[in-house]
Amino acid sequence: MAVFGGDDSCGAERVDEAARLIGVAARPPVPPGSGLPADRGPGTHDGDGERRPVPEPAKPDPVTDDGPADRMPGAAVAVPAGPAEALDTFAADAGDGVGSPFPEDDARFLREFAPLRIPWQRRPEPSSARGPVIGVRSATTLRDLAFVATAIEAAKHQNLPGRRALRTDGDGRLVVLPGDFRSYARLPVAERMLVLLLDHTCRRGWDWPPALAPYLQWAYTGRASICVVEVGSRDAAHELKADHFVARSVLDPRVGRALHRPAGRSSPLAHGLAMTDQLLRRAFQQRSNLVEAWLVVVSDGRGNVPLDTGTGDRLPGPVRRTGIEDALSAAGRIGAMGRMRLHSVVVDAARQPYPDLTFLLADALGGVTVAGRTARGVAGVR
Repeated sequence: MAVFGGDDSCGAERVDEAARLIGVAARPPVPPGSGLPADRGPGTHDGDGERRPVPEPAKPDPVTDDGPADRMPGAAVAVPAGPAEALDTFAADAGDGVGSPFPEDDARFLREFAPLRIPWQRRPEPSSARGPVIGVRSATTLRDLAFVATAIEAAKHQNLPGRRALRTDGDGRLVVLPGDFRSYARLPVAERMLVLLLDHTCRRGWDWPPALAPYLQWAYTGRASICVVEVGSRDAAHELKADHFVARSVLDPRVGRALHRPAGRSSPLAHGLAMTDQLLRRAFQQRSNLVEAWLVVVSDGRGNVPLDTGTGDRLPGPVRRTGIEDALSAAGRIGAMGRMRLHSVVVDAARQPYPDLTFLLADALGGVTVAGRTARGVAGVR
């Protein structure tokens, strides 16, 4: 307060002002004529002018007495300070005067803080024992015990005198104490899931990673697991069937490779949607902690492979509209799962002819359609 006021020293009035600002009761001023001169200290004067000390009042009870702050035990007493030091001046950044009044809308996407740290689990029930084992730790309960690690820990201390006294029969049995118990340390199962259905046949002349970036960023910040179903890839094991893989996060290298695979000749969209339906139902049934899942379908809706096609290398005959109808039927089974924990999005490839197929697919899934192919996304692709 003295520095801001431009004073060379800190006086009592500055201390009282600072105490008032931080909510601390200041010492009440001594009223004139009260028999307590400020220059001589507290006391009383007799008729001869001789000063007698006044006995100190009883100390207040910190529980029942609400006395001034300076009477509380441990209260600090302000003392005169030395000369004040001037603060360094600096120029404030006034900005260039242009830009949005809401800078949070244009902020760049930040990286996740401590991405290698295991996230906290927000479910009230005990942690599941289904996660992958990453080590052992001291057990606090009898759930998910690591028996081999417990036996090894107990064997380290068998020659201690206290343990030898417990083996009274001399049969050499292993003595296990409560401090020897070890349990498995497991990675927590992801609470969110992103399912990508990529139809590579609709990617000709289109750079689709920018359209998928918001969903990949959601999976990254939410530490969601990811399942990728690929349709119509030139590198597929069988060109009439869809392929899939499940990864722990979007940082898996397979996700980046899946976004840049070359397109093939066929589009088994119906088989890809049927496989997606099985994967989603299995995830919701086996993972009790799965609270939210997103299904993102990138396709033009033009499936040219029926669902009942065998494993042969060629189609049995003309398929006409059978592949599209099978795809809509498989999408309808996914849409029947409800929208409580599953959100469906169809990224429109905007291809001609039949541009309405993506909207029919979104209606069958019970989701929405978002624009995917733009002039900016096509400009840099040959």
